[in-house]
Amino acid sequence: MWSGSVDRLLGSALSVFGEGVTYYPLEGASFTVRGVFNTVFQQVDPDTGAIVGSNQPNLGVRLTDFDKAPASGDKMEIRGKSYVVVDTQEDGEGGARLILHRDCA
Repeated sequence: MWSGSVDRLLGSALSVFGEGVTYYPLEGASFTVRGVFNTVFQQVDPDTGAIVGSNQPNLGVRLTDFDKAPASGDKMEIRGKSYVVVDTQEDGEGGARLILHRDCA
């Protein structure tokens, strides 16, 4: 009951705030999924004592929109740019944040 209600709420939110993304899983055909794209600013200390600023692109998604769970190595196109999934962080409520890197290949 609770999980179904949360999934419906997340689906409604993504229909309003999300954007279409073309998703290319490592196995299987590509498909369109809706998600909320962000490029969060982070400061990273690479053990040199210097602070380096970086953007961490990520996409918030609803897991029921996927036949198979998103995985590292899957690719996608967002706003005309290619990205690769490097990590999936599930929120325990039916959603996930996909941590991305630009695919420069």
